[in-house]
Amino acid sequence: MLTDIKDGTEILPVKDGLIEFSQEDIGGLHLLGSFCNACNEVSMGTNALCMNCGGKEIKTIRLSRDGVLWSYTIIRHRPPGDYLGEDEFKPFGLGLVELDDGIKIMAPMEGAVDAFHIGMKLVLRPWVLVSKDGQNYLAFRYAEQGELEVKC
Repeated sequence: MLTDIKDGTEILPVKDGLIEFSQEDIGGLHLLGSFCNACNEVSMGTNALCMNCGGKEIKTIRLSRDGVLWSYTIIRHRPPGDYLGEDEFKPFGLGLVELDDGIKIMAPMEGAVDAFHIGMKLVLRPWVLVSKDGQNYLAFRYAEQGELEVKC
């Protein structure tokens, strides 16, 4: 479920090795990536091996916070299972975002679904999800650059 941050509860990353942030400033989060010294491939998340060549000389990097919307779809039905989104489901965008450092990633999008368009300039935003047991999890989504409101 999507709610306000539960006070006094540590915020955990939604997945280890995916994002870097400080408990005091979740707005400064960064996506993490892996850079292969053998083939120069960049992939999302921290990996022990290169997803492209199998190389082992991997360096963890911060990915760019800014990108451009390459393609997108609108999710109009509540995802199955233990979906942690808003209690009352609202359609949302799922975009293929090309980050400024060249990698393309799939990510949820924040904003009015009728405002999304290919070529839209986007910026990384924090997205706090609270589980049924009250644990805060930090995820991420992208919003149009210039939008000042940060929704948690």
